[in-house]
Amino acid sequence: MISQRNSSTKTVSSNTKNINSASLLCIKKSNQRCYDSKRSVSNSESSSIDPQELQLMQKQTQKRSSTASSVIETTQINEEKKKVIYIFKKRTLSNQFEESLLFEISKYLKTEQDYKNYSQINNRFSKIISKYHYNPIKSFLLFKEVTTQFLFTKKDIRLPKANKFVWLFPVHIGEALRYSPERNIFRNIKLTQNYIHFHGDLIPVETNIIGDKTFFMRKDLISITIPTRVRCLQSAVFEGCCSLKEINIPSSVTSLGERCFKGCTSLTSCKMTESIRSIGRECFNECYSLKNIELPSLLVSIKEYSFLKCPFNEMIQIPQLLQLLPLSCFEYSTQLRNVIFHSSVESLGEHCFAHCIRLDRIELPASLTSLGEGCFCYCENLKEVIINEQLHVLPKNCFENCESLELVINSQFIHQLNESVFENCCSLQTILLSPYLQRLPQNCFFNCCSLKEIDLPFTLTSIESNCFYNCKCLETIDLPSHFKEIHSNSFAFCTSLEYISLPRSITLFGNNCFKQCLKLKQHINVPDCCFQQISFF
Repeated sequence: MISQRNSSTKTVSSNTKNINSASLLCIKKSNQRCYDSKRSVSNSESSSIDPQELQLMQKQTQKRSSTASSVIETTQINEEKKKVIYIFKKRTLSNQFEESLLFEISKYLKTEQDYKNYSQINNRFSKIISKYHYNPIKSFLLFKEVTTQFLFTKKDIRLPKANKFVWLFPVHIGEALRYSPERNIFRNIKLTQNYIHFHGDLIPVETNIIGDKTFFMRKDLISITIPTRVRCLQSAVFEGCCSLKEINIPSSVTSLGERCFKGCTSLTSCKMTESIRSIGRECFNECYSLKNIELPSLLVSIKEYSFLKCPFNEMIQIPQLLQLLPLSCFEYSTQLRNVIFHSSVESLGEHCFAHCIRLDRIELPASLTSLGEGCFCYCENLKEVIINEQLHVLPKNCFENCESLELVINSQFIHQLNESVFENCCSLQTILLSPYLQRLPQNCFFNCCSLKEIDLPFTLTSIESNCFYNCKCLETIDLPSHFKEIHSNSFAFCTSLEYISLPRSITLFGNNCFKQCLKLKQHINVPDCCFQQISFF
């Protein structure tokens, strides 16, 4: 008995070299499903399974899907794989798998080679392939009994013996109507601008795709009904329809193409269902009247400028599956007051919320690790920002011209500040800097005219040009003992500055670094260039 088992195992190992990763996944899934479905069988039936098989099946059912994926990715077939395939073949040959289950397994296969490998496992598998009455892949040579042919491209040769044809590629609606509906099934009927031009604005119920620019620049279009079979709106479908006021998107639609509703200046409401997964570039750009919109909770992708210049009402909630908000996504949303982020958001793109002039408070989620340049610039009413512990860099112009900004909570976690990050934040009175900060970049606190005090970290070595320019309320500055460089105009027009500690380690005093600091001039001994005024005329 032992010798027979060893010989069968050797046979299995030689055959398994032809079984690819997709086939192995099917084997593992089917083994688990079969074991789960037969856990409650009688003892007489379970006794036919040897202890090694039972132990392995219990082990497989306890493993997570991650274990299965790691097994598939390993190119060399190890001993565990051999045991899995051995048990699978054993149970198959002993008719413990029903044909319906084997047929379900075959649906996981993707390529012609997958099906060839599958049919070579044994005769039962070969018979399963022969029972297909349609071709699940482009090649139909393996499937001898095809009566319904799937067409994957326009160039596919149609079989004379096929009774029905399923067209999987996009077909213009005019062409689809020329074929007999009894023998032809179209999965992707596409509506085009030409069809609308000759047949009117009514969208046929058979439509699955509304093609590019179908209603482009139709200024007379006031309302439209989208049929429930439509799955996709392609690019610029309703672009420039300036009279369109309201639209309901059915639950069948999963994606909105780029510029789909761009320039629909009268659009006040767009009802989107939970089925929508992606919104294209500039999809709602320049929809100046769009105030009522709720982002689908299963939305996974938003492209650049998607909601640029959409006013919005009060609040917007970012869906839980969105990880990135791209360039200028909500820029110039002038009525937006509050943004609720989900914990999945990792990055905000450049100018993402720039010019949101009514936005008054921002709490960045714990998952956020990066901000784009000018992300919140010109948010004139923004008063409070709460930074998470994972965010360590503030990019250029991040809060530039946030004139009402008073409080930046957790700013000590920011290890790097970039140019003009708080420029013209006229209401900022104090800020806590990170103990790891090494430089303050140019224009960092430019014209922060309410800034009264700031504690510089002992790691700081350089203050660059115009860093504290026109900080009129700043009175004292303590430079750390290893500080080295004060660049030009660093403290220019700090008219209230009375005291600054100057360590001996300083190697550079830039031109006009203390320009118009009249209260300071009589208390320090520095080169004349620090106070002199240079005329360019």
